[in-house]
Amino acid sequence: MPAGNQQLLELELALANIVSNAVKYSSNQPVSMALAATDTRNIIIVKDRGIGIPPEDLPYIFSPFFRASNTERFEGYGIGLPLTNNIIRMHKGEISVSSRMNEGTEIKVVLPSSAREQGRR
Repeated sequence: MPAGNQQLLELELALANIVSNAVKYSSNQPVSMALAATDTRNIIIVKDRGIGIPPEDLPYIFSPFFRASNTERFEGYGIGLPLTNNIIRMHKGEISVSSRMNEGTEIKVVLPSSAREQGRR
């Protein structure tokens, strides 16, 4: 498989995990996704209106096997966000999370554009 295809599959896995989490924890509320691109970066924002993440848990959400204290009624193992974070970082991107209890969570992914990466070679 060409390297470009593998990179796309990795990013697809990372984004699928973000969207899957948003749907799972949305409490049957809508989940929205916004996309934007500039000459230097691509921005993806996924936002839900679900259970939110307790503030004291936010620093640990990218730690393997960590699950927020309010997720006991949901299935999971705490490996999705750490994997997603690693994939985004491997692609020289950044991921940030903001959340409010019982109001929802927003995840923002910023990835460099391929044109920018090609300019570095």
